Amino acid sequence: MRFKFRPSSHSEYVTLVATYTKPEVANKAAQLLEKFLAKVKANPNAYRLDWNPDDVEVFTHENQLHFNVYTAGYLEEVDAIINGLKPKKVGEFIDFQEVEIEVTIPKRLTKKAVPLVLTADESETIKWLKKEVGKPQTEIVGEQEKLKWIYSGSGIYYGSTLVINGREFRLDQHQNWHVSYL
Repeated sequence: MRFKFRPSSHSEYVTLVATYTKPEVANKAAQLLEKFLAKVKANPNAYRLDWNPDDVEVFTHENQLHFNVYTAGYLEEVDAIINGLKPKKVGEFIDFQEVEIEVTIPKRLTKKAVPLVLTADESETIKWLKKEVGKPQTEIVGEQEKLKWIYSGSGIYYGSTLVINGREFRLDQHQNWHVSYL
């Protein structure tokens, strides 16, 4: 007897992002995944999955393949297809987001002046962004400097709050911060 699993309360929105050497390889991976999804639709009982292939989103952007699904982690066949084409790297993200994070600070703020101008929360958030996302894009506007990061990964932005390392950073308490979805 075969059992069919379905998403449970332990399921999450999972996004696999595979980076290949060329866009053509990412497109080939997308085609193979679409063929696999068609096989699952044709014979769903042949696979141990907790998700419906109609609920899957597969797309490419340049040399990256994105596979989005709501699951408790039943992705063995998908992993095999993605890894079969030898990606440079594969990331698995929960509640995947792409956001732009912008903060406006006084122009040419020195490390010594940071504690005088920014709150400890702001300093910690900037430190995390530099470590996890990298050096920000900067733009000088009058006496202000805008720092911008493009973040792609597991969810960190919820309404007016960034959640970083389990710590909430409330944007409504920091007028010099702005976050937008891409």
